[in-house]
Amino acid sequence: MKLMPNQQVALKLRDPNVVLTLIPHAVQEGANIVIVPHGIEETKILRNLGVQVPPPTAPNYHWPAPYPPPNHHPEAPGSLTPPHTPLVLLDMGLGKSIAALWAADYLMKQNLLRRVLIMSTLSCLNPTWEREIFRNMMHRTSIVVHGTKQQRLAALKEDVDFYVMNHHGMLVVGDELAKMDDLDLIIVDEASMLRNSRTQIYKRFKNMLRPDQKLWMLTGKPCPNGPEDAWGLARLVSPSRVPQFFTRWKDQTMRKVSQFKWVPREGSTRMMYDALQPAIRFDKKDCLDLPPVTFSDRTVQLSSTQQAYYQMMKSKLVIYAQEHQITAVNAAVLLGKLLQICCGAVRTDGQEYVGLDPHDRLNVLDEAIEQAAAKVLVFVPYLGALRLVFDHVRKHHTAEMIDGSVGRTARSKIFNDFQDARDPHIIVAHPKVAAHGLNLVAADTIIWFSPIHSLDIYDQANERMARPGQKLATNIVHLGSCPVEWGAYKVLSTKGSSQESFLELFKQELQV
Repeated sequence: MKLMPNQQVALKLRDPNVVLTLIPHAVQEGANIVIVPHGIEETKILRNLGVQVPPPTAPNYHWPAPYPPPNHHPEAPGSLTPPHTPLVLLDMGLGKSIAALWAADYLMKQNLLRRVLIMSTLSCLNPTWEREIFRNMMHRTSIVVHGTKQQRLAALKEDVDFYVMNHHGMLVVGDELAKMDDLDLIIVDEASMLRNSRTQIYKRFKNMLRPDQKLWMLTGKPCPNGPEDAWGLARLVSPSRVPQFFTRWKDQTMRKVSQFKWVPREGSTRMMYDALQPAIRFDKKDCLDLPPVTFSDRTVQLSSTQQAYYQMMKSKLVIYAQEHQITAVNAAVLLGKLLQICCGAVRTDGQEYVGLDPHDRLNVLDEAIEQAAAKVLVFVPYLGALRLVFDHVRKHHTAEMIDGSVGRTARSKIFNDFQDARDPHIIVAHPKVAAHGLNLVAADTIIWFSPIHSLDIYDQANERMARPGQKLATNIVHLGSCPVEWGAYKVLSTKGSSQESFLELFKQELQV
């Protein structure tokens, strides 16, 4: 076989596990060719020579998931394998987690990895990572490392492939993790948690890293606040690309215009790009093979105040149920009391609202907002919690609140500005006032702060983004903390008879 100058040819043999890459041995026409196996080391050498061969996972990896990967996924896991890309910059809903898991599984099969630590937000440990491992790689084992220090240490002693831990767990068992010689890879989900090098989590994490450990950082927003955010991540994945000290990096990329104000210098965007290399990036608009809507669940914790009110209300409802006939209609009303407590604001008999400190739910709400690629709709089905959420959100974002008290003219202006102007970035709304007839394709994320009783309103509200003109894959996020909430979401997602199902939920929760 003769080659033209600089011609490259890829040839797949009959053996599906072997792919050969053919490259010119010389640049002259008709030169001989060299046959190179398509393995990890061969790929690394060829790329160092300037030959852009595909990642070895694409032809050699048997995808264990029950469904084929989207078009962009074979490249994403392949980029993480050696010669690897430590930064994966994918928006929420594009499959950062499964891409990383597939890549880790491939390296385990090549005997290049033994154990993996996954660091993520607390709300994503079980609903995202543990579930993804179970659904897509049933031949692998995992354990969630959470709880007291003793519970975490016990979990780390388990013989599993993947340890799944929240970021703050680094402050609890960081020293023990540093002693685990067989921990060959650390995957940091929502790596923006480590962009601030002055935090204790960052310092403990950096001190824990071994030179021989692989590190994969997953985030959709590496630099939300500007060039200064890039330095901390770069010092973890490519320290030679940025100065040793943060002040030097800040002087290079930022310009001081007043005593307390710095602005990016011209060319700082390119400097950030160069600092955070190598990286892989996919935009939602380019991933046309993705499902139009991705649903995800975020687990939140009740505060001690919420737990006390929940148990007190539950006891009262048990007594009420024993003395009165409970129908499907009033079961939904009574369950609403428990759901209000979970939201963090419950209405008293005097028609006043008592705040119950739902700090963890608000923190998880903030996480979901930060991970969105575009504007956000937050649906809150209880008026007391609606005001609480709005007051919290507008501390950090431009936001508007819509409930039944907002007049039609004002409401129309809010929706029009949301769709056509830069601000507001977030609408906090009761779902009843935003469920029908609106085109809100400026948003790519809907967050349900709590479930609603009406299947019709739930379905209609979720359709606000999936309208003509929507160019982004959309995400619907459920926040939940107790069996009543998850049961309600299940009723809504399975599109069952919501009234009768809420009656069953009521009986199950109160055991009546």
